[in-house]
Amino acid sequence: MGRIGGMVGCALWIASCTHAPKPDANAAFDASSATAVFNAGYTMIQDKYIDPVTAEQVAMAGLDSLEKLDDTISFQRRDDKVRVHIGSHRGVDLLAPPATNISGWAHLTTLAIDLARADSPALAASAPEDIYQTVFKGALGTLDRYSRYTTAASARSARAARDGYGGIGIRLKYDEPGKVKVESVMPDTPAARANLRAGDRILRIDALAIDTLAERDVIEKLRGRVASQVKLTLARDDKPEPFEVAISRALIFNPTVEYEPQGSAAIIKLSSFNQSTSRNLTRAIDRARREMGPDLKGVVLDMRGNPGGLLDQAVNVADLFLASGRIVSTRGRHPDSLQVYDATGRDITNGLPLVVLVNGQSASAAEIVAAALQDRGRAVVVGSNSFGKGTVQNISRMPNDGEMVLTWSRFHAPSGYAIANLGVLPNVCTSIAGASPDSVLDQLNPMWAKTSILLSTWRITQARDETQVGALRDNCPRTKDSDAMDLTVAERLIDEPVLYRRAMQQNGATVAEPLLDTPAIIGASAARLPSFQ
Repeated sequence: MGRIGGMVGCALWIASCTHAPKPDANAAFDASSATAVFNAGYTMIQDKYIDPVTAEQVAMAGLDSLEKLDDTISFQRRDDKVRVHIGSHRGVDLLAPPATNISGWAHLTTLAIDLARADSPALAASAPEDIYQTVFKGALGTLDRYSRYTTAASARSARAARDGYGGIGIRLKYDEPGKVKVESVMPDTPAARANLRAGDRILRIDALAIDTLAERDVIEKLRGRVASQVKLTLARDDKPEPFEVAISRALIFNPTVEYEPQGSAAIIKLSSFNQSTSRNLTRAIDRARREMGPDLKGVVLDMRGNPGGLLDQAVNVADLFLASGRIVSTRGRHPDSLQVYDATGRDITNGLPLVVLVNGQSASAAEIVAAALQDRGRAVVVGSNSFGKGTVQNISRMPNDGEMVLTWSRFHAPSGYAIANLGVLPNVCTSIAGASPDSVLDQLNPMWAKTSILLSTWRITQARDETQVGALRDNCPRTKDSDAMDLTVAERLIDEPVLYRRAMQQNGATVAEPLLDTPAIIGASAARLPSFQ
């Protein structure tokens, strides 16, 4: 699948998952291995990036970036050759292959690096991973800010965050070198079942004393294959002697869902989207129903600060609240990037009032959910303009166990507008200077038409027109803060059905099919659209 989130995505993780052995970061530069890595990277970029790009473009940009490792190195494209310069040495010419010849440019990249290493002590001393990272950073630097190469070590951490990892389910606190405590224990994990407690001090992991391990090593030792066993020696304040506990590892997901009852609303915080998010959101709503019973009048989905994550999870989360209709569509250059996602008709809340909180840090997958629920007339969105990421990243595993993260499609809300650069406009804006709960809710008066007009304009705006986009976004300035007023407004909307209905009426008419293919919408002139101050 693919990723859409920040953080920087399976969010459309359509990953080529060839499980390579863990690479040796200190291994010598090997021409054959390097060519395979460059060939894989250039193939992914040329085939999948959202805009047309050639192997030559990215290879030359990548080679030029090697001057960051040695500023005496330079490469020049001349006629049908690439000239390699190192310091004052006479340049060496390499025959350039055709622009789209991926294997040819991968081979040339390796050959050029080998030639440069012969006369550059700095480059010769660089680890292969440093060279890959430098070349791909330069190559991808010519594309967009979301496309990137991730080193093997960083890629392992990213895969663990999105797809889970073999572990025991504890969060650690490092008081000082050699002293590690259990800060918290995740519920329903091996650590919880083994009765570990916050405050327990870890003395040994298997046969290794904790004071011999670096912080990174502690994590590596606690993680391992699912169903494998780790033995901990612990000290606890109410026990006179250290004790041992053997724990079998399980698949652990970082928690992304938090539930708290507040008045008549279930407040559910979504911090990101990983493989467990929709499942745990379902559990949170089930728990709210059990605990709150008839007192439950509505749900507040708090996605402020949520940077995104997996596309399939964004679709699943929106689907939990929708009975029908389009959730999102994605469009790019690669045939597989052309996708539509529709609701399956479940709405597990049976139509309970729903308020979604967003701010300027709500991006990607969070924007998909907010836009879908707003466009389909299912939720009131409260807060400030969202980030406006609006693109899906394809993530492919490299031969060296790193990852290539490439922007390969843009996503569109059900009403058809592209979220990229534009973001999602709240129904109730709380980021205006001097705003109060009363002042923003007063704007829901039926005589106040500004929000309805803004939302209509929003849905037909061409997101690449920076002037028009800026003017629209200024109506609800993006903020990074999670203001307490947002929750106050959300709770009042849940508690006062008249206010909630007024806010829903400002959503405007929803559509059964996206407007993306309607020429009148595609060709709408920004000059004809109203500007609001």
